[in-house]
Amino acid sequence: MNMGDSHKGTLIYVVKVFPAVTTTFAVNEIWSLRQRGWSVRILAIERAPAAVVHARAAALMSEVSYARSVFSWACLKAHLYFLFRYPVRYLGVFLDTLLFRFFPYHIFELRLFFKAVQLAWQIRAED
Repeated sequence: MNMGDSHKGTLIYVVKVFPAVTTTFAVNEIWSLRQRGWSVRILAIERAPAAVVHARAAALMSEVSYARSVFSWACLKAHLYFLFRYPVRYLGVFLDTLLFRFFPYHIFELRLFFKAVQLAWQIRAED
């Protein structure tokens, strides 16, 4: 697509899993926004297990940025940044995730929290 002067800006979609059946609406919306001149980035917390993928989603897969492992340097760096830059907000969300989720779901929620913070770092770093 040649956006030329019709480029309206950049939108970022953050999804839990990509591609997934639940992202069909988002995939169609992304294609529509791009046709209207928007640049759209896709960030995903998790990569979907191999499965049947909708053709439009398959075409977007090479553009998706996935969160790295919770044990990566990128993840640690992101958490340290937000912990020291926004300690009250960071600790508030962390404690909410840790204390107010029901077992065993809080373990999954913690993993999502660690990866989501890394994606927030990526968004901040890319301005």
